[in-house]
Amino acid sequence: MMRFSFRKGLRFFEGQRTWTLLRRLATGRFQMEDGDGVITAIEPDDLLTKWKTQAFTLDEKSLNASDNVFFLATPADLSVLPKRQRKLARYRYRYVRHFDRNRSYSTHSEIQKAIPQIAKAIGDASPPSSFTVFRWLKRYRVSKSIVSLIDQKRKSGRRRDAETKSILEATLSEVYLDEQERPTSVVVDALEKKFKCANQNRDDNKLVCPSRATVYRWVQALQQDILDKARLGRPGARKHRWVKGSINVKRVLERVEIDHTPLDVIIVDEDTKLPLGRPWLTLAIDTHSRMILGFYIAFHEPSSYSVLACLKHAVLPKNDWLKNFPGVKGTWPCYGLMELIAVDNGMDLHSNALKKLCLEMGIQLMFCPSRTPEFKGTIERMMRTVNTGLIHLLPGTVFSNINQRGDYPSEKLAAIDMSTLVELLTKWIVDIYHKTPHRRLGVPPLLKWQEGVATRCIELPAYPSQMEIIAGVPAKRSLFHYGLEFDGLHYNSEELQSIRRRTNETLSLDFKSYEEDTGYLHVWDPYNEVYLRVDALNQSYASGLRRNVHRMIRQSIRAKCGDNTSEQELLQAKEDIQRIIAASISHKKMAIRKKASALRAVNSESNSTVNNELLDEALKPINAITPRVLPELNAGLDDQLPTFSHTNS
Repeated sequence: MMRFSFRKGLRFFEGQRTWTLLRRLATGRFQMEDGDGVITAIEPDDLLTKWKTQAFTLDEKSLNASDNVFFLATPADLSVLPKRQRKLARYRYRYVRHFDRNRSYSTHSEIQKAIPQIAKAIGDASPPSSFTVFRWLKRYRVSKSIVSLIDQKRKSGRRRDAETKSILEATLSEVYLDEQERPTSVVVDALEKKFKCANQNRDDNKLVCPSRATVYRWVQALQQDILDKARLGRPGARKHRWVKGSINVKRVLERVEIDHTPLDVIIVDEDTKLPLGRPWLTLAIDTHSRMILGFYIAFHEPSSYSVLACLKHAVLPKNDWLKNFPGVKGTWPCYGLMELIAVDNGMDLHSNALKKLCLEMGIQLMFCPSRTPEFKGTIERMMRTVNTGLIHLLPGTVFSNINQRGDYPSEKLAAIDMSTLVELLTKWIVDIYHKTPHRRLGVPPLLKWQEGVATRCIELPAYPSQMEIIAGVPAKRSLFHYGLEFDGLHYNSEELQSIRRRTNETLSLDFKSYEEDTGYLHVWDPYNEVYLRVDALNQSYASGLRRNVHRMIRQSIRAKCGDNTSEQELLQAKEDIQRIIAASISHKKMAIRKKASALRAVNSESNSTVNNELLDEALKPINAITPRVLPELNAGLDDQLPTFSHTNS
């Protein structure tokens, strides 16, 4: 739907007549001008009536005529003027006040006679002339304001010629207001060429090119927001944005914001103690109370799975979570289903998994426009607080930028592993941030949450295990006698085949798969309307194996053996991949070590819930040899064998 607002330059058609909106007067009426230059004032209600009855038809081309909406401003008072101007205004006011009080002074001769007396009274050694005082008095009697007595020449100076100004604006648009960010000297050179070309066909009245100092002064006076938008683009002009207000959130869990950020600290491996790189943090915060609802830390790139894991942590109670960290003294009472989730507009978040999760949980999912962090300013500010309040205090921090880091040897001093980082972040959230008074709220977030919970009914999923299923990645496959085939693995069970026996048709079943474990699926039973856990037939291979590692194994097998693979080949390829991952943990390049940690599922969840024994086994030294103990031999079998020699006859 096309929209408009009353802005300067807006045009209306009245038959063959055109009306242009000029300004809003102090009386509130709109001043309009027609094509012949006739100016008239019209009441806003009358203009709206004419627009509604189609007596005035809007000119669509004028919708973007100007970005300046009408507003009423208060003129400057004496306090904002320079000190010299204020002193001069008070000096003139001493003369004007005497003559304004006495209306008998009406001629120059009468004023001239009284000026010496006033000058003597105020101690003025060089009094003004009667004509000057008369001019002051005339201006003062119009408004009765001392501001009218300030120097009227304060904005004086040489006026730009219209043609000169036009050439300057064209030159700035061509060589200065673009992404190349050319220096001002380029404008001076281009301007000289343009004036030279403009004067070639002129015999008289030639244009004078402005001096270099004048051009620099003009360029320096350009409006900075327009300059930044032209040269740096929209992101560069964001610093000129202004706050129009904040989101009005009246209760807890009404709006939750989620975002990702790389933490400003280098993590080391728990076994090798080698630096792995910077992990990614996914955080969820309640906009009303500023309470952190949950988080997820991992080395893999942010994705919808990161949001799903963070949501799972945010929705469920955290009593069991805190039991893993005895050093945390406080409580973390945040849990419950939220009404709305605000996330970025990245393609990784436009996944069916996240959309279906929010749909099943009754949560509204809002995608904020790209490159507009102000749409979720609460979480953006919270990410900065996490880094400055905790991360920058840890050994191995990389700070926020290279200037802050200086010569600090982040990799050499890195000493925090993933499990320690999760414990430190949990303790900082529970024992420090939640109990510190918030500048905007005026009270600690924990107190604000407790006040909000007292007037709000917190809802939870009826079955906690359902959270795991909802957080799975949805897919759909056909059911056969060998079960379901997904990512090259077969999943089958007696319950699954009972579904197949109920019909002669081939069924397509919905199920949920999991990135952390390929050993099982949750398949939807359309008849009983429940999820069934169906294990992989090849449990010796699939149990506890991450799905991204499984895809690497399949890719390796396909390159060597084609599509036909045996169970033994899968197990051998799995062992090879695990050994490669184990060797990569000790690689000299940190990027490879970080990728290996992502494949090993080094994240905040794995430190408390997942124990991948196969990966732990793969991390053992590859070249370590355990001596084998030989069994004892029976009597007579352990005799020394005779030594035989061979001689040539």
